Amino acid sequence: MLPDDAMAGFVDTPARLREAVAALVALPARPDVVLLTGDLVNRGRPEEYTLLRQVLAPIDDRVLVVPGNHDDRDALRDAFADHAYLPRAGHLSFVVDDHPLRLVGLDSTVAGRDDGVLDDERIAWLEDALDNGPARPTILFLHHPPAPTGMWWMDYGGLKGRGELRGVVAQHPEVLRIVAGHVHRSTSTTWGTTVLSTAPSPFYATSTPVGEVEVPRITAVPAAIPVFRWDDNGDGDVLVASELDPPGDHPAMDFPDVFGDRWPDYAARARSGAEMPNAM
Repeated sequence: MLPDDAMAGFVDTPARLREAVAALVALPARPDVVLLTGDLVNRGRPEEYTLLRQVLAPIDDRVLVVPGNHDDRDALRDAFADHAYLPRAGHLSFVVDDHPLRLVGLDSTVAGRDDGVLDDERIAWLEDALDNGPARPTILFLHHPPAPTGMWWMDYGGLKGRGELRGVVAQHPEVLRIVAGHVHRSTSTTWGTTVLSTAPSPFYATSTPVGEVEVPRITAVPAAIPVFRWDDNGDGDVLVASELDPPGDHPAMDFPDVFGDRWPDYAARARSGAEMPNAM
């Protein structure tokens, strides 16, 4: 967000994004992929994307992007012209098959509108991508959530074409999760044959839909960063959802400080899967 935006005085969005990028870079194992679920900038202007690329530089080789309603499709395409997965024309939907999890980005945006639409062309594209690709575990990500979140000020009556999307996904149990953005709040629900979650924004959060919210609010609360891990836990491969702590200083203790002299035995038992006496 540039200094002349109305929200610029409310929260320093480039600084928030830098903090999020720094948190990812500081991890003991850097993520293989960083999914950006749209609204990458505020007004879709080329200079905004220039600033975005500068901030994302430390993780740029791991980033996959889909547009949101605040993005300009052509400006985004130009700004990320070196990202070979993005199509050179049409809607910005794509498949990346370079990882143990198949990653399918779906463009749900409509130029000049805030609500989202999955038209016949994009539904047909998704059907083809899933029908004719390897039936490997898959994450589908897009900007607009296909199920209502309870935030009427963001749902707009729901994503158009969500019924068709649900029908396609029902034919493909390999789609383990759908990840969306747009609502600036973390939510999760079962949706047909899969799990649907929304990612919070690193910039600001919207009201939580508990009860009837007459006047929605936004708050400058730092968001935790959702993390997904594809792992073999001994019972087969699983997709584990977790999150990083929000940026900032928080009270913290290392486990050895909690357990004292018992820590080496505790750690050895935990690592080996041995019986665990009450540690406290």
